[in-house]
This record gives sequence, C-alpha cells and structure tokens, in this order.
Amino acid sequence: MKTIKGTPHTPSPIASFAAVIILLTHAPHVRAIEGLTAQVQCPNIVLSWPSVDTESYIVQFKTSLDTSSPWVTLTNPYPAAYGTNMTYFVHAN
Repeated sequence: MKTIKGTPHTPSPIASFAAVIILLTHAPHVRAIEGLTAQVQCPNIVLSWPSVDTESYIVQFKTSLDTSSPWVTLTNPYPAAYGTNMTYFVHAN
C-alpha cells in the first residue's frame, strides 16, 4: 500500500491541492513521486502520478505544514489504473 500525501499552499478550497507535497510511503521509507502532477479543473483538483497496476494508493492531505496538523484520508485503498502506467485521482470540491 502506498500513500499519496499533500498540503495546500493557500486556504482557498478551490486551490486545496494547488501546491502539493506528495510523498510515496512504503514503510519505513518515504520518497517523493517523480512525475506527479496537480491540475485545477474548476471546481476540482486532479492528481496524476506514474503507477504500477498491481499497487494501491491512499490519498491524504493536511491543512498546514504544522506537524501537529493531522493527515486527512481522502480515499480508501485506491487501485492504480489497470493497463496503463498513470493513475488519476479527482478531488471534487
């Protein structure tokens, strides 16, 4: 299971993922995902990242970079797109 994590850079709900810090977590190692994109397609945010169709992901975010701010899970285990090397997640505002 891998975890996609992000934090917004502004409090605006439409830009909740406009500046995203995304981490690929595979305990106990944490590394950035190369090729991750975040796009605003009003009013939604679309995340996409390179993936392997045998993996599952959990998308999380937090409202600030403060270490006491909790991570909020946006998905249950989210399977990678089958038959492709990219996965897309749409967060509807």
